[in-house]
Amino acid sequence: MFRTTDIILIAAMISAAGFTYMTKHESEALQEEVGALETRIQLEKDAIDLLKADWSLLTQPSRLQKLADIYEPELALKPLEPRQVAEFDALRELPFRPADAPVGDEIGELLRDETITGGVAQ
Repeated sequence: MFRTTDIILIAAMISAAGFTYMTKHESEALQEEVGALETRIQLEKDAIDLLKADWSLLTQPSRLQKLADIYEPELALKPLEPRQVAEFDALRELPFRPADAPVGDEIGELLRDETITGGVAQ
């Protein structure tokens, strides 16, 4: 005949087996999820490598020069002239104006200035 301790031990053993099964099932599901994430990460890395290779092909100087020659009339690109390059000291300094100050005539004059960006006004 079964004693009370036998019944308690059998119940504990069945509970432990059920807990072990549940833990194993959850860990396998998480392992599959991690595998899927690792696969997605690898696909993203491969896509990034492909985009970098594509970018390096698209930005080759010889290709850009050909495109500049083809679309020169539309873009109106001109070579940089030596007089357009200036030292830092030669650039004029803009007056300080607080952000909340109203825009006055001197700022308006600066905005109407037709100096080409990067060039030196003469």
